[in-house]
Amino acid sequence: MSTKIIITDNYAWVNEHNNVLKQILHRYQVFNNPGTGWKDGLAGVQEMLRGVRSRAERVRSYGGKWSLSDVAVCNDSMHDTKPLTFWGGVGQNSIVGTAWYSDAKPLKDRLFYFQSGSQITQINTVLESRGCCLPTTGASNGQTIAGAVSTGTHGSALNIGAMQDYVRAIHIVTSEQEHVIIQPASKPIINTNFSDVFGAKLLTDDELFYSAVVSFGSFGVIIGVIVETVSLFMLETYTQRVDYTKAAAVYPYLARFDHSSTTNLTAFLQQCGLPAQADPHHLDIIANPYATTQNAFLRVMYKRPYDKSKLSPEPGVSGTRVGNDILSIIGAIADTAGGLVPTIVSQLFGQAAEVQSGYTQTPRNIFGDSTIYKPKHGGASTELGVPISRAQEAVSIVMTTAAQANFAGLLGIRFVQNSPATLAFTRFAPLTCTIELPGLNSVGTQNFYKQVYSNLDSAGIPFTLHWGQEGDYSPARLAAMYGDAADTWIRARNRLLADPAQRYMFTNDFLKRLGISEAAELTGGSVIA
Repeated sequence: MSTKIIITDNYAWVNEHNNVLKQILHRYQVFNNPGTGWKDGLAGVQEMLRGVRSRAERVRSYGGKWSLSDVAVCNDSMHDTKPLTFWGGVGQNSIVGTAWYSDAKPLKDRLFYFQSGSQITQINTVLESRGCCLPTTGASNGQTIAGAVSTGTHGSALNIGAMQDYVRAIHIVTSEQEHVIIQPASKPIINTNFSDVFGAKLLTDDELFYSAVVSFGSFGVIIGVIVETVSLFMLETYTQRVDYTKAAAVYPYLARFDHSSTTNLTAFLQQCGLPAQADPHHLDIIANPYATTQNAFLRVMYKRPYDKSKLSPEPGVSGTRVGNDILSIIGAIADTAGGLVPTIVSQLFGQAAEVQSGYTQTPRNIFGDSTIYKPKHGGASTELGVPISRAQEAVSIVMTTAAQANFAGLLGIRFVQNSPATLAFTRFAPLTCTIELPGLNSVGTQNFYKQVYSNLDSAGIPFTLHWGQEGDYSPARLAAMYGDAADTWIRARNRLLADPAQRYMFTNDFLKRLGISEAAELTGGSVIA
């Protein structure tokens, strides 16, 4: 076999935020060989699974190591997907479905297959060369496409949703012998012309697709995804520093949000002195819990047709978003000067965003920060998803709790269209309000997060937790967040991975904490003799 596989035994694995460290038995790196496209990479993944299964071990694939939770971590074997970067278009003869996004470009010119290790920064570059771009991404570009999609990574696009919401099909290796391409029956996109090229079985099934697309590696090794892109566009950005009470006036407008309308927010925008001909593509708020005036940055981004002559100079590291380095510095100082936290946070708040008017660039350059500052004791972050109808109340509770807990950090508040994925963090319609709370990893920070969950529970506010960030991942919380949807997800996983040994191979401690374990229930219990 010509497949190149590098195995590193007794590997010390650590994520990018330096808060999850694990000594693992084997780290696998599987490579595509030049000139063979995807074939050797696929064969290598199956060879890896053959070895893992023969040793009755578990395996987990990981990408950019961006997650702050241990969702992608396993004590046995871990698979680094980053060498798997094959990509290509989907030919017209393989397409059976219709476009999800109206666009001047034909669907065949906007439909691409990317292997799992393709990083967002790489994808942005190749798509721009084709006059296309991803409909939305997270705020940074170091993540891999499979890792970002399978944990529900999102931006703040009001009419797009999270990253899984433009995935049209997902290619998963389920064993050393089988791999499948799954697409929704209600919105299929390809025929067997495409799956036959890979030798994959094509499964057209809503329950399987919407469960597998956000499954954080639990359905098998995701080796590729088909994504629907859109024509390349620009984002024109405006940021204003305002009182949070003024920014909070947006919540009632968002609670009535109608995705078929383009003027939901024009009255609010006029009040803020922002361009108000139509809704922005993106809206978010950064809030300082330790001040009462000038304590929020309100940022909007308007989607404009691509025009190279109107682009602003390309940035270095953007100053228009909360920086991990700033929050880490706040946290590091707070460890030794707890009483000064309100002063420190307020002083550094001004560095979190710049007041910019008319800054215009492509999404590749707006969301282009792939640098993470690694604090000595690790970074920390939890992110909540709440119904937009309860968002104003939820943010108020979080801000009060942060001030009481002396939390050394800021609040990042974004708004995302609800997702049909079974375990989507952004599940609340018509919009999910996300509340991100990044800071330094410490006992005080972790206790603050627990208090936030408790206070929201006491107020009767339903919420979800971002799978790629820290949180209360327990059976009780899973049931509270997803109810019957969790049972649907488990049923779909059991259908795809009918062999219990397969399910065990793709489990980890994270799943066990959720109560999803492959161990058989104990039976008996009476006196035998």
